[in-house]
Amino acid sequence: MAHVCGRFHCAFTAPGLDAAPPRLLRGAGGWEGCALRRLVAEFSLGGLAHFVRCCHNGVEAEVLRATNHSKHLALEVLNFFPQPVWVAISAEPLTQSSTATLRVQTFAHSTSCLEAPAASRAGSVVLCSLTSDHIADLLYCPAFSRTEIGEHVLRLHQPGDFLHFLFASSLSVGTSAVEGLADLQCRSEVGNEVLIPTTRSSHYPMGSWQREQRGLPESGDDIYLDDGPGGLALRNVESPQAMVFEFQEVLFHGKIAL
Repeated sequence: MAHVCGRFHCAFTAPGLDAAPPRLLRGAGGWEGCALRRLVAEFSLGGLAHFVRCCHNGVEAEVLRATNHSKHLALEVLNFFPQPVWVAISAEPLTQSSTATLRVQTFAHSTSCLEAPAASRAGSVVLCSLTSDHIADLLYCPAFSRTEIGEHVLRLHQPGDFLHFLFASSLSVGTSAVEGLADLQCRSEVGNEVLIPTTRSSHYPMGSWQREQRGLPESGDDIYLDDGPGGLALRNVESPQAMVFEFQEVLFHGKIAL
């Protein structure tokens, strides 16, 4: 099912429709009174089309500033699937398979502007980047979650007027799932929403103890997927290896005008 309007185009694949409402929010909390809950209560394909057109199309972005080599975006990602998904974004069209290097950056935010502690959106984010002849940034989002980044720096190989995105169940290298190598999910301290002020540089570094808990190197800025002694792992390396990555079971994809 596809939807097109002046600013964005998006489409559910057959597996995506199978995973979407009415199974969507069964047993999930935290969305009482919202448009997504109302969609599930009286689900129809027309209602789903209306939701992505008028309420949220999964990825929303606003350009804060732009240079020849990057765009700084206010970014919001809503995972409306009942399972964790990889959400990939890029200034260029995304392909299901690519030969690239994968780099990992970690960010954490320990305070919240909200007064009620139970509503805190503090948490941590692991940002993965695939770099080949184009650049794609990836977030591994828990089921029924919203992830906001106040300022995300999207690197560009060439200028573009669109932000392309896809949602996929898994990211693999050969027979190995990348999400199985470490805990890469976005994490909120309370609830299912997380806010990171910026992914620019290391203004909000993740603590070494948080990295250790996730199975990542405790220090170092050059963490890459590496096929070294002991097999595939996320390590500090100086010369990253290019590998063939493939998104498994793409559920939803589209593009939005910037």
